[in-house]
Amino acid sequence: MISTRNASMWTLLYVSLFAAFAYHVQAGVVIESVDGSNSTKGCAKNYYGENCDIYCKENERYICSVNGTKICRNGFQAPEQDCMLDTTPNPECPDDGDCINGFCRAKTCVCNPGWRGRFCHIQILGCEPAPGPCLNGGTCRHTSGVERFNCFCTPQWTGRYCETPLQPPCTPRDDCSGHYTCVGNNKVCLPGWTDPSRDCTVRTIPQPNDPECPIQGFCQQGSCFQGRCCCNQHWDGLLCSCKKLYCNDRPCQNGGACRNLEDDYSCTCPPGWTGKNCDQRTSNV
Repeated sequence: MISTRNASMWTLLYVSLFAAFAYHVQAGVVIESVDGSNSTKGCAKNYYGENCDIYCKENERYICSVNGTKICRNGFQAPEQDCMLDTTPNPECPDDGDCINGFCRAKTCVCNPGWRGRFCHIQILGCEPAPGPCLNGGTCRHTSGVERFNCFCTPQWTGRYCETPLQPPCTPRDDCSGHYTCVGNNKVCLPGWTDPSRDCTVRTIPQPNDPECPIQGFCQQGSCFQGRCCCNQHWDGLLCSCKKLYCNDRPCQNGGACRNLEDDYSCTCPPGWTGKNCDQRTSNV
């Protein structure tokens, strides 16, 4: 069980009847306190809601509210459809038409799940043409129902078309990617670390007084850990002083050309490929 005085004080985690360990917890952590007072829960990155069961990850079409609701960016609408409906004239659309059930990218239509065709105008009501409408490695099987197919998803995905990722189980870790143990499927920060919403990667000891900082200096855009720097998102370098160049990781697949952006990258895909990393085949008729 966990005992919490308030969201910014120490939390005691009793692992068994004979051992106790102290962990520092910031707002957004805890399940139940000894005195019965309410406390908050920290969700994994991109998960929201009281039970951390709402998934929302920002992209070029929408941003996420504090409760995980999708808010469409300018030029898009229909949040219940992942803001797939493009509402503005788009020079990236095919010259001879708009994408009806999808969005435009580089003169090509990227279709919503369940649609195909040059303009995403043909509804998929079965498993043909291959590989069918199932996404992320899902297997399509014919049925006698109205839509004439079911998607059988891999363990990491769910939804009608296997389009929704499942929240992975919490696994304790203590490295640059996170510093936490697990209570149920919730992350509880290890001593000296905080912010479970970011995998407890925020150091609570101020620099340069942190004894774990590198000898040659302190981490400018990151946290000290075992004599080296764990850089914040979008930062790189020995002391986390350089903006990260994402194209160095060669994320674009299938011959796509990478271009570094301020805090991201973009791929220009060759014909026949689309997606963030040019890893999805286009559907043309």
